[in-house]
Formats: sequence, structure tokens, C-alpha cells
Amino acid sequence: MADTERERSPRPTVPGTKLIEYDTFYAHPDLPKRSDGKNIPLWKTINDREIEPKEWEDTVQSHLAGREAQELKGFINSKGEPFSSRIEFRKQGDDLVVGFPLKNKGVELNTKCPKTGEPMTKHTFIDKETGKPKAYFRAPGFPGLTLWGEVHGRPMSAGDHRRILQPSLKGEPGPEMYGFKKADGSTYSMRLIVTEQEGKYAIARFQEETRLKYERTGTGINCPISGKEIMDSGKYLYSTAYPRLLFPKELRGKKFDTGDFVEQLKAWSKGEKGPQYWFTSKDGTSHYEAWLVMDEKQHYVNLEYVEKFDKAQRPSAPTPVQGPVEKEDAGIRGDGAEDELVMDDPVFNPAVGAHVGM
Repeated sequence: MADTERERSPRPTVPGTKLIEYDTFYAHPDLPKRSDGKNIPLWKTINDREIEPKEWEDTVQSHLAGREAQELKGFINSKGEPFSSRIEFRKQGDDLVVGFPLKNKGVELNTKCPKTGEPMTKHTFIDKETGKPKAYFRAPGFPGLTLWGEVHGRPMSAGDHRRILQPSLKGEPGPEMYGFKKADGSTYSMRLIVTEQEGKYAIARFQEETRLKYERTGTGINCPISGKEIMDSGKYLYSTAYPRLLFPKELRGKKFDTGDFVEQLKAWSKGEKGPQYWFTSKDGTSHYEAWLVMDEKQHYVNLEYVEKFDKAQRPSAPTPVQGPVEKEDAGIRGDGAEDELVMDDPVFNPAVGAHVGM
């Protein structure tokens, strides 16, 4: 946990207060310990504003006396705008949490928080940019974590989020979910995982290449660039020439084998595009020709179209692909830094429905 090491060597009590000082926060002896046995952190800085020891002492004493604390000025929101607010302590699960007063307490749902068993809540607000209402959820056992009603273009229910939160209690990612959208409208799947750092929760994309690295088997065919064996995970092919590249074995109705991968690797090593392939449209009624290209970070395979047709033209491939496309989860850009989902208070950070960069 973030404050474990820092709590081992506290500094003396801050003069004029009962506060005990640590590197980035204070602790107060009159406040109860958290359920994990640690102090409730009274952060030295919140939203770019330094909280003076005397201000924290007054806030704690107000809470203990059952009255509202004094409003403080000088906080800065995510848009760089100043605002004023009180700081309060409130019960969440088994613990007290510290934060700004809740402006939207939400509606209790039948869906229960997997950590505390208490009802999750649904909240709505008006997006200032679009003027449209947006929804998000809260889970009592994960204070401060905003669970958005839409993530990368995919609607998310409280139950969807519960399936992500539940395995996080064991440090595991949630199940693979489908229907997330890229800017061009194509869809992909991913797994999300809850992380905790310095007592703050967030949801991030679980890196698939890490999850699959122990499940790969050899193909018996060597990479023409690195000379090492090409590996197969059942869904993707891998080469040490591009160690983070996921080469799909099926994409938009077109199946690829190790020979196709070798041919493509040879072309990429020369700075060429490689052969053209025919792919199937989403509705399965038309076909189009495209090259396979790597994204700029060499993580995923995208398509570069030879020619873009109008829907009315409906071009047909020389050898039509039989059967529907099962999944469209390749051709996705996504690394840890760009795909991290920032879950701040929606009052200050509402734009998560689009590509993050949530």
C-alpha cells in the first residue's frame, strides 16, 4: 500500500496541532484507523492547493463536533479553473473517506458493491460540452472511483462494472468485454483492471500481451528478420522482431497463417506494404481490398484501404469470404499510457466517453 513505508518513520507532531506529519500527508490521532489498520491520510495538497496544518486541524475538529468545516478557496479543477469547497469526512463502507462534499448522491441500485455488499449508486449530470446527460456509477468499497456509463463508445451498466470490480479484490482483471469503438467506428474487445496507488483507485486497460505470454506455443517456422521461432497464442502470431505486435490470425473475414505473417514480415523489413488482401464489411454483403500496416508504436495491425467504395457500389472479392465475421478485435491501438482510464470526479473531468488521452 502507498502509505505503508511512509508511516514507519513519522515526523514529530506539527506545532499548534495534533497532526503527525509524513512525506505527503498528515495523520490525526483523534480519527479512527482505516479497516486495513492504517491512518486516514490528510493530504498536504488537494487539487493544486496546499492545505495548511491549521486548516486540517479545524476540519478534523469540525467533523468530531458534528458541524460543517469552513469553506476553503483556491482549489483548481481539471480545466484550470479555481473553485471553493469544504473538505469533509464521510462513511464509505467500513472506513471514513476524505473529500469534497458529494453534489450528487445518486440513486441506490440492486447491484451490490463486491467489497462492502452495499448498494452501488447511479448518478447523472449534464455534460457542459454537449449539453447532454451522462451517467456514472459509484461503488462504496472503492472511494473516489468513477465508473462511467460509457467507456470508449461502449455502454456500461452497473453490472458490467461489478464484473470488473469483483476480480480486483484478488488483484485480477475483469472478463474480456466486446463492443468498444475506435474513432473510425470499428469495434474491439479488452479487459479492464482496477488499480490502486496512494489510496486512489483507477481503472486501466489490462495488457493482453502480458496475459498471453505464457500461453504461446511454437509454430516450427522462424521469423525471417530475427531468425527466432514464430509463436502462436491461438488468436495471434508473435515474432521477436516486433515483440509487442499482435498479428491477428483472422481479421474482417480474412484468415491468416504463419506463412502470411512471414510474407508480411519480409515486406515490413524492407519498408514495403506487402500483399493486398480482400476483407469483408461488417454486414457481410460487400468486400474491399487493403494492405496490412502496423500502428505507429508497432503494437497492432491496422488496415490501409486500396480504394474506399461507396456503399452503393458494393464491390465483390474474387473469392468471397464465407460465413460471418466472428470478432473484430484486432487493428486496435492500445498501450498502457494511452488507454488508461482516468476516473476523477465527473464534475471536474467529464470527458471519458471518447478515446482517452479516456
